[in-house]
Amino acid sequence: MGKEPTPEGKVRRWVEGILSQTREETAATTLAVLWNGGSIGESFAFSRHAVSAPLSALLHEPFAQLGSADPAMDASLAAHATVGKMSEHLWLRSMPSPAEVERITEFCLRVIAYRAG
Repeated sequence: MGKEPTPEGKVRRWVEGILSQTREETAATTLAVLWNGGSIGESFAFSRHAVSAPLSALLHEPFAQLGSADPAMDASLAAHATVGKMSEHLWLRSMPSPAEVERITEFCLRVIAYRAG
């Protein structure tokens, strides 16, 4: 994300990075982290929350630059949605299509554009 000059580019790289965890070479490890994180605490949902919180922090700055009135909340919502889709793909042992990655990226950007407009 750091090499991207635009906030839109940073959001795009962030989504791609999250969803790249579904690739065969990393999927098993990521799924194990999600599973074990949930086994330690309250429930499986806890592990997704624990993962979403630090990941959402990476979106605060680009969302603020895009005009979000509440970058932390918008980033949290985007992280939960994106990590949720990643988790779904991991459990199904599938990968998102390029069109799905684009759709998720557009979703994240549209939320900010809507709220800023």
